[in-house]
Amino acid sequence: MTSILASTILGIDWVKILMHLIVFVVLMTGLTFLLYKPVLKFIKKRQDTIQEGLDKGKQMQEEAESLKAEYDAKLAACDQEIADKQKTAQAELDAYLEEQKQSADHDIAALKAKAQEDIAQERQNAVEEMRGEVVDVAIKLTEELLEKEISEEDNSKLIQDCLSAWGGEHD
Repeated sequence: MTSILASTILGIDWVKILMHLIVFVVLMTGLTFLLYKPVLKFIKKRQDTIQEGLDKGKQMQEEAESLKAEYDAKLAACDQEIADKQKTAQAELDAYLEEQKQSADHDIAALKAKAQEDIAQERQNAVEEMRGEVVDVAIKLTEELLEKEISEEDNSKLIQDCLSAWGGEHD
């Protein structure tokens, strides 16, 4: 009875408390093995998977940045090569145009010299032809003058006839 009295002293039933405590410990142990450890294991596995994905993503990002830097370097090299080729092509074009201009200037000078030479030759030929005609006219006038005595009217007529004959040959 003392145990009954002791357990009811403050209105607390120590046996029930002890029983509840044992049930609570058994329940917590069971839940730990049945739920907590598998959930913890699942969470750990999930964390590892996520970390692995993050690491892989970081590695891929580093590779992508490396490739981008490599492509940027290649692109800059290509741009420089294109600029160099444009400068070379422009220099070659300028040299070709200068050569063509000099050639054209030379051809023009040669044609001009030839034309001047031809003009001088034609002028010389015309002068010689004119001298021949003037001599012929002078000879005809002299012959006619010697054949007869000329009056003023005959002289004017003779000059007109010579000029007409001379003008008719050149037309």
